[in-house]
Amino acid sequence: LKNCVCTEDDYECEFGFTRKIGSLECQPEDPNLTAPHCTSGNFFYMDAYRRVPGDTCEGGWAPQKVAVPCPQKSPFTRGAYSILLVLFLLCVLLGGIIFSPALPCVF
Repeated sequence: LKNCVCTEDDYECEFGFTRKIGSLECQPEDPNLTAPHCTSGNFFYMDAYRRVPGDTCEGGWAPQKVAVPCPQKSPFTRGAYSILLVLFLLCVLLGGIIFSPALPCVF
C-alpha cells in the first residue's frame, strides 16, 4: 500500500484555531489572541494545523505557521537582561570612581 500525498484536507486546526465554513484556512478563534511565549518582538509564529489522527499521508502540502502578535508588555529576552545588567554594573563602577573620596598624594 502506498500513502497518498498530503493535502489541506489531511489537516485539522490546532487548539485555539478554527476554520470558517467553506474555508480550509485555520485562523485564531479569538481575534485578540496574543502569543504567551513572546519575548519583546512583534510576532510569534504558532502551529495552526495538525495532521488528522490516523492520517498517513506523505509529502505534498505542508502547513505554514501563523503569525500571532505578541502582547504589548512582553518580557525581555535573556540577552536584553544581560545587557541591562552590564549597564547597571558600569553605572555602579563609574559612580564609585566619581564619588569616591580623593586619595592623598604621597611624595
